[in-house]
Amino acid sequence: DVVVGKIVEALLDIIRTLQMTHLIANGLEPVDIMELKRIRENMLKKLEIAKKWLRDYPAPTKGPGELAVRSFLSDALDIADKSGLGYLAEIIRQRVKQCTGNTDFLCEIRDNNLGTSQEGIQKSNLIERELDDILAAVDEAIAKAEELQNLRDEINRLMEDAHEWLADPTAHTGP
Repeated sequence: DVVVGKIVEALLDIIRTLQMTHLIANGLEPVDIMELKRIRENMLKKLEIAKKWLRDYPAPTKGPGELAVRSFLSDALDIADKSGLGYLAEIIRQRVKQCTGNTDFLCEIRDNNLGTSQEGIQKSNLIERELDDILAAVDEAIAKAEELQNLRDEINRLMEDAHEWLADPTAHTGP
């Protein structure tokens, strides 16, 4: 019984060590939440300029309004890349791609002096909705990244406790 108990105890220690190693190997890369929030704040400033341009149907292309739209989209991609969230990041990327295509088309319409046409107005309104949808997806990604970061911090704390426990030969084993 004593020998079996010691073998079981040793196996449990090995299993715990392997589990912790697996956690570390699968990455607990921290995400800079403050940077994500800073980028989002910049997006809000650009969104205001972008919407003003979109609502000014005859406004020319290649000016601050179009630049604000494109910069907003670039920032959304930046957040997608830095969030560490595969699925939500992919949603943002898809929405940015769609909005970029619509923005390109709107610019063609406006370059042909058709910004006030029914098609130009509809495209402007569509892009405005797409920008709002992208911002909502960015907000969700930031919230999930923050939640994930909190979980990472908790796991790191538990790992430190586990390392201390493993290093202590007098530690109690079992539940």
